[in-house]
Amino acid sequence: MKNLSRTVLLASALSCALAVPAMADWDHIGGVDVSHRRDRDVTYTRFGGGVDRLRLDASASDVSCRSVSATFENGRTQQIFRGSIRAGRSTVVDLPGENRRIRKLTFDCRAGSMRGGTISIMADIGSHRDEWRRSPDWNRMWSRLFHWDTTPGRPGWNDGDWVRVGSKTFDSRNDLEVTFAGWNGRQVDRIALKPLNGDARCNSITAQFGNGKRRELDVNSHMRMEQGRAYTFDLPGGERNVKEVAMRCSPVGGDSVRVEVLANK
Repeated sequence: MKNLSRTVLLASALSCALAVPAMADWDHIGGVDVSHRRDRDVTYTRFGGGVDRLRLDASASDVSCRSVSATFENGRTQQIFRGSIRAGRSTVVDLPGENRRIRKLTFDCRAGSMRGGTISIMADIGSHRDEWRRSPDWNRMWSRLFHWDTTPGRPGWNDGDWVRVGSKTFDSRNDLEVTFAGWNGRQVDRIALKPLNGDARCNSITAQFGNGKRRELDVNSHMRMEQGRAYTFDLPGGERNVKEVAMRCSPVGGDSVRVEVLANK
């Protein structure tokens, strides 16, 4: 009888383990702003390929949605989410059927705050990476947002190619620009930011060069930078002699976040 009980318990444990989905590698693909008044639908249309699942992250306000609908490549439209998302929280959306090519997302949502809120759109691209690499927007956009290793199926980047410049802490009580001055005229092709103890969002990054010129880097202010992942930014123009970098960042879902800055040449 004891052996039978042990067998039943073991089988139950194995079935539970098999029922747990694999950890997704989430990539930020965009976002939409929602107002306090529910006066119009908001759409998002920029996709570079298929997705296995979507994740919706709310920031700046709780968000309630009457409907989030997906229009697929075959023209079919279906509601994929209805409900509320707390600020700083996420909800994972499984897509119905076999179609994984989305043409458009339509949001019928409102923010709880009078100032409005933001819904960040994260995608579990999974086995569709080759499609995204073939997208016309790959070199201009997606290659800068996605940090995929050259090893198939592994996200990331090569730490050996980068030099640590320093790190700074940003808190939710202040919206201050922080300057990294330890560059010493370093010749730099790209910089990278890596949140160390939580998720972060950066509204602006400005590089000042040895000749005195200042250039704004191409930053998506809706992009949620996840803890422990590096996000790269190319320097505009032909200047490479970096003197300092100023950034305005804030924590997502916490009181403070420490962001590491790295340089690549």
